[in-house]
Amino acid sequence: MGGHAFRLRRLRTDTELAAFTAHYARYSGYSVEIEYLRSARVFATFDGPDLVGGFVLNVTPPFRTLTRIPQPARARCEMEIDETDTQEFTCAWLAPPLRRSWRSLLFWCHVLHQGGKVGRHSVIMGTEVPALRDFYHHSRPRPLYVGPVVVDGVEKTGWVYQTTLEKRYFGILRIVRHRLGRALRERLGLPARRPGPRTEGRMPVRMRVRAPFRTSAAGKAVLAQAADGGWALVTGASSGIGRAYAEALATLGVDLILTSDDAENLVRVAAALRAEHGVRAVAHPLDLADPSFVDKLPGLVDGRRVDVLVNSAGIGIKGLFTAADAAAYTDLVHLNMLAPVLLTRAVLPSMLGRGRGAVIHIASVNALAPIGHSAVYSAGKAFLLSYATAVWHENRDSGVLFQTVLPGTTATPFQARSGSTRLPPWTLTPEVVAAGSLATLGRDLVHVPGLINRAYRAIGAVLPLRTKTATATAVMRRSLGV
Repeated sequence: MGGHAFRLRRLRTDTELAAFTAHYARYSGYSVEIEYLRSARVFATFDGPDLVGGFVLNVTPPFRTLTRIPQPARARCEMEIDETDTQEFTCAWLAPPLRRSWRSLLFWCHVLHQGGKVGRHSVIMGTEVPALRDFYHHSRPRPLYVGPVVVDGVEKTGWVYQTTLEKRYFGILRIVRHRLGRALRERLGLPARRPGPRTEGRMPVRMRVRAPFRTSAAGKAVLAQAADGGWALVTGASSGIGRAYAEALATLGVDLILTSDDAENLVRVAAALRAEHGVRAVAHPLDLADPSFVDKLPGLVDGRRVDVLVNSAGIGIKGLFTAADAAAYTDLVHLNMLAPVLLTRAVLPSMLGRGRGAVIHIASVNALAPIGHSAVYSAGKAFLLSYATAVWHENRDSGVLFQTVLPGTTATPFQARSGSTRLPPWTLTPEVVAAGSLATLGRDLVHVPGLINRAYRAIGAVLPLRTKTATATAVMRRSLGV
């Protein structure tokens, strides 16, 4: 197995797929249906003429990884992912003689490279093998499920993870570092070290939601009040950052009023939060791009005491300014700018009367510079930052907390809908954005999550306007693939 070219090839014919299933069963001990392989992307690694490894990338639900999970946990996992922006990585195997050689490193580089070409930002993967589980930790995944799974009719303990493709670059570096470290430890006679989290089923540190005691004193007081008979109104709660806020607030025991124009997903999210956290979660499907929604606000609040408002709903239009029509820009202005103003105007007076509450606006790091190919979106976020800061200044001694969050690129369905095809390695997760925001509530008037984004803010503050605009536009063009 060492004298020929080590190469990767996609398998397409039934004969090739049958050979893959036979080798997969031989080296992994598991079976896979050829019907499943026909609808997926199957890749095999060859050492000369010999088939020595392979893996499968699938974008067609139902995902094989999730079908092994018993209900109702399976339904919960399905609600955790966006099937339209997710690919499944499964059926990975490598011949034993190659597993500890440099060729295994090349094999995983092939995996990460091909995964980045599928066009889906999110990845799910599962295993029942502890060694492979530890290897998956190189991508810093988010655990979706840990528990019994049924594989080929046999119940085993399994792990299912979700990660983003943007982390593949760092994953390759971690794999290289791990392999070099393992070789050095073997040469020195030291015990092997396991990568990733040390506690099974525990979320990696950087993706763990911070505990309430990490919040500032003022923020902690507001959240404690909200958990004691109050409510949080979260817009855009069916997915992405809005959903992450709903989840984080539910873990604190805060009851929720959730809105989104995606009625089906919103109802599923509300049901999941009620089942998992025992909170009251009311789903109100609502199109905030329609200014008439203000007439429905009394029914939305329905006499409830709203202690926290999270304005997260938004849309993006990316590309040349003249490429979109007037109707699209009208919807963007209504949803991204007018809706937060009207919602804040509706709930703020009662907060001021009680002398306590919190208003959180989700803007964007795009607010910090004019950006070509995102002219109206970035201008709208700049408006939101300016407006929110002014309202804070008017009410800075009222006891009501204000925060504007400027996340950079975040792995949400929003990216695909707005036209982004390439996400940078420093892409955030929605959970990190929500956790960081709540942890700094009452301390940060403007919260910028992510070291790269904070550096961008600091550097942009001293750059000339033309330089700042040109730089930001170049990054935007790259994300759009133009």
